[in-house]
Amino acid sequence: MKEKIVSFFLAKKLKRRTNSTAKTIGVQEVRHILLVTEELRPELMKYASIEFGNAEIALVCKGQNKAKESTPKNVYVLNASDFGMNGSLKSEEVINLVQRRFDIIIDLSSSDIILDYIISKINTKLIIGSASDENEKKIHDIFVPHLGNDETFITQAKETLNLISN
Repeated sequence: MKEKIVSFFLAKKLKRRTNSTAKTIGVQEVRHILLVTEELRPELMKYASIEFGNAEIALVCKGQNKAKESTPKNVYVLNASDFGMNGSLKSEEVINLVQRRFDIIIDLSSSDIILDYIISKINTKLIIGSASDENEKKIHDIFVPHLGNDETFITQAKETLNLISN
């Protein structure tokens, strides 16, 4: 029940991203990446670190597991308990995430109001999302076709960055 109430308020707050800077950035310049997934997938962090060399990779996902001791470093697991009833940020962990600066965000999630809201609040140069009919989010700066699995999408995001930065 709380998730429905929180989602209602977050949907009202979620507008077109107003803090967008949408700056092109070369792959070699990327130092901080946030991956957004619907479930805990730490193996994607390892894959992205291979694709992007020395970049620090963080992951945010939605889930019920809030046990801090079992959550890997740079992984944020969100749920409705991280927000007040009116959609305000309540969790210290989420507040710290929103205050971090990322060079790019790679959104691997489908439409989820909690993840979309958090993405829209984070200060970043570029948000890369999936170009699909059911995923028409207003928060992405660049759309990349999601052909295949999430690893393929990360590779396509890297190739897109290479194309637009040259």
